[in-house]
Formats: sequence, C-alpha cells, structure tokens
Amino acid sequence: MDTRNPDDILKGLTEELSALEETDKRNQLATYINFLLLNDFNGLIYLLYRVDVDEKKLRSILDEQKDQDASLIIADLVLQRMREKEQSRQSFKTDDEIPEEDKW
Repeated sequence: MDTRNPDDILKGLTEELSALEETDKRNQLATYINFLLLNDFNGLIYLLYRVDVDEKKLRSILDEQKDQDASLIIADLVLQRMREKEQSRQSFKTDDEIPEEDKW
C-alpha cells in the first residue's frame, strides 16, 4: 500500500496521464485502479471522490456491464470526468491577466 498523501498520489497520476496517449492513459489508469481494487479499496474510494465520479452512474454502469473489466469501466469514467473538468476550466478561463504589481 502506498503511504504517500492521497492528494499527492492523485496529482502525480494526473501528471503521468497527461503525458500519455489516450489508449495508454486508459490502460495505465486501469492498472492502477485494479491495484486499488485489490489492495486499497479506501484509496479507490478517495480517488473517485477527488475526481468527482458520479457514484450512481458508476454503480449503474457496473451493474449493466457485469461481464466487463471493472477497472476499465472505472478508468473510462475517471478519464471522462477529468476531460469534463478540463473543458469546464477552459470555458471559464479569462484572458484578463492581472499585472504582477496588482496581485496581492
């Protein structure tokens, strides 16, 4: 089990994933999620909470696709949520750069 701060783990995972191609991201994340499923379920719950994956949606998809690999399903939902958050940040991003002398 990883003894680092969960927020540090999530930040590191996010940085690692951003450098990979989409298929590699999915596979790498699924491998990590599978590790959490087997070894640190609380860590998985924390990851899903921090990324803000919809619990009802996750349960529904897992129930519908019982014959599929749960780690891949969860990885897809995590990546989807991360993309949604990035799109949201971009849509609210402003070009109004505050001059350095005006910053607190």
